[in-house]
Amino acid sequence: HTNYISYTQAFWVQRLERAVSRGKDAAGFISEQAELQKVIKGLEQVLDMAERALEGKQDVKVLEDIYRNLGIAYGRLKCPHPELYPKVDCLGQTKMRAMFREYLRRTQKPRSEVATEQIVLDNPDKFVNLA
Repeated sequence: HTNYISYTQAFWVQRLERAVSRGKDAAGFISEQAELQKVIKGLEQVLDMAERALEGKQDVKVLEDIYRNLGIAYGRLKCPHPELYPKVDCLGQTKMRAMFREYLRRTQKPRSEVATEQIVLDNPDKFVNLA
């Protein structure tokens, strides 16, 4: 299971990187929002599969990686009114923070390697575009 989960996650992360490489719109968001939605859906499915397959197991680095990658993908979703966040909710911002929170809860990495994720969580009222 772990090899399949790792392979599938890598497939979706590669698609995310390709979408990012195709550029941004005038507002600074990734242009390929439809592709980004597909990537998020794919990673959500991988997360669901991984949580079921790895439940109760000790070495869950693959789960940690999925939470981080999903957080990054959600952080790249276009928000209609970033200037009004958090007064006006933005799904990408909310989900990004939830995924990063779970990632930081699970990871064994030193704080120096998780600075970006920690900054996002330390500033809950700040809009963060990861594009």
